[in-house]
Amino acid sequence: MARVDSDDIAELTKNEEILNQYLSSLAPLRVAMQALTTPKYNSLFEKEREQLDDLCNAFIQSEEICNNASKTIHSLRNAYQIIFTNNLHKTIKLLTALTIILSIPTMIASIYGMNVHLPLAQSGFAFLIVMGFTGILSVCALWIFRRKGWL
Repeated sequence: MARVDSDDIAELTKNEEILNQYLSSLAPLRVAMQALTTPKYNSLFEKEREQLDDLCNAFIQSEEICNNASKTIHSLRNAYQIIFTNNLHKTIKLLTALTIILSIPTMIASIYGMNVHLPLAQSGFAFLIVMGFTGILSVCALWIFRRKGWL
């Protein structure tokens, strides 16, 4: 799949604006041409009337083509916006999960960094026990987030 960046979206927006300008120009021209083909202008020859009718049809077709192209560009921009939003959502979920996983050891280290009496403070294996407990909690959080599809 081709990579789409903000320059591509800007180009689509610019093209949509140009199409809208064409549409705003084509509509009054079509109305003017249709007014010329009304019966009150009887001085027109049959060949001139046919040419005006052909011109009116060309304006109508041009309007339809511009409308279709504009709708397509609008749909593409909406699709890209949905894709970008979805990717952003996935990134935020990943960062949230990583923040939670990394905050568990931070909180435990913060508690054990205080100058107060804590459990296992006199034990020689206190560091290993605390680190093992922290590792187990982090692995559990990692497992939960993987199971939910966040990682």
